[in-house]
Amino acid sequence: MIIVGNARIESLKREYEELNVYFQKGDQLSFQISTNDLYKRVLLLAASSYFEAEITGMITEYSRKHTKSDPMLLSFIQNKAIARQYHTFFDWKSSNANSFFGLFGDTAKAKANELLSDQESLNAIKSFLELGCERNKLVHLNFIEARVDKTFDEIYKQYIIACGFIEKLRQIFSE
Repeated sequence: MIIVGNARIESLKREYEELNVYFQKGDQLSFQISTNDLYKRVLLLAASSYFEAEITGMITEYSRKHTKSDPMLLSFIQNKAIARQYHTFFDWKSSNANSFFGLFGDTAKAKANELLSDQESLNAIKSFLELGCERNKLVHLNFIEARVDKTFDEIYKQYIIACGFIEKLRQIFSE
């Protein structure tokens, strides 16, 4: 499976790496520690925001396609089912996406569970949900004070794995 992520997140990663090298060469340990702490928070928010935009975009496009672009129905779906509802789509503390797929009915949930039953998909779902859960803690428990136990590199690896879930969702919504 080819994992396609976000170019801006890749740019953020390169910038982070360059700053780390710069601070190491200049023996600036305190700046390196501060930068690491800030960048891992930013990466967590950036990855989560990217996932939200992708998933809500897929649902919007699916709705557009299946409502034959009916403006009234699309407006209703966008305003009542999608806008500001993303945080309710998932049980962020769970290790599966059953609550999300259940929103589309039992048939869709069963189909998704069948398509996402391999270990790679299960790992992608788990990484996606863990990032979402950590994002929620970061945002709701005071961004600057909330504890982020993972390193930048650990968050980035989780992001790459979670991108596999986004790719599977693309397949599901395109069928």
